[in-house]
Amino acid sequence: MMFLLLLFQSLFRLLLLPLYMLLELLPLLLLCFSADLMCPSLVPRAIANLEDHPQPAGLTPAQRDSFQFLSERANFLYKLIYSNLWLAEPAVVNALSGDKVTNFSTSTTD
Repeated sequence: MMFLLLLFQSLFRLLLLPLYMLLELLPLLLLCFSADLMCPSLVPRAIANLEDHPQPAGLTPAQRDSFQFLSERANFLYKLIYSNLWLAEPAVVNALSGDKVTNFSTSTTD
């Protein structure tokens, strides 16, 4: 009886387990081997997903330090805004997000 159990376990490990693992990996393998069908559409979908769901806008600590440095050398209005970022941050982020050149600086991942 014990011999049959060991034989069954050995056969299972040698034959059935690799087949089971292959069945588990089959969707991934099909995705990899159909690269000409799937991969060209993955990049545009990923870019569209990033454009549809951008990172939340905000200022990083380095940007806050830069604005603090600029506030010492700016005219009165900008000094007032840059010195009080705790109050004016939404307006500054909105102004930076409105321009394509500076939009990247407000929606980065630190």
